[in-house]
Amino acid sequence: HEDLKNTAGLFRSAMNFGEVLHRGGDTTAALSLAEDMLPDLRQRGSRLQLANHLGNVASYRFSLGDVAGAIAAHQESAALVSRDGSYWHMCFIQNDAERLVHEGDPTSAALLVGLVDKRLRESPDGRQETEQMQRDRLDALLTSALGATTFTQLLVQAEGLDLADAVQLSGASGPAASGVGHHDHLG
Repeated sequence: HEDLKNTAGLFRSAMNFGEVLHRGGDTTAALSLAEDMLPDLRQRGSRLQLANHLGNVASYRFSLGDVAGAIAAHQESAALVSRDGSYWHMCFIQNDAERLVHEGDPTSAALLVGLVDKRLRESPDGRQETEQMQRDRLDALLTSALGATTFTQLLVQAEGLDLADAVQLSGASGPAASGVGHHDHLG
């Protein structure tokens, strides 16, 4: 990729390989690979590429129990991710749900999880395995925090929510929360 000056391919390959490592149980290596790419992404990548890698860094750090590091990566991605209903936006919202659990707001987190569940159920691509791993972790965290009955009720309640509700539930602010975003796509 470097020889061909194919930065989009380089960043995509690194992301895909990181997800393979994470699915295989080597989240530490996945995190290392994703973080190694960040300086280059900041210099040569698109806004979308950087936001997506930061989202993976956040997810990997949550998985490893590094909540402060995960939240820092998530907050950096918040200024970059487009609030456009895309799959990447759903990944961002799922990270936001995990942030809220750790910040002591499991009710809002559960509603966000339900919103993501609904949107991904309606998507032809569904939820990818790495995002399902995080969803399973959220299920355990939210069941523990809220109890199974309340968590299930909140998931049902979330069926009526939309993307504007997600912004309100997350307490997000800044340019990305306004819905104004950069809509470039990986090639």
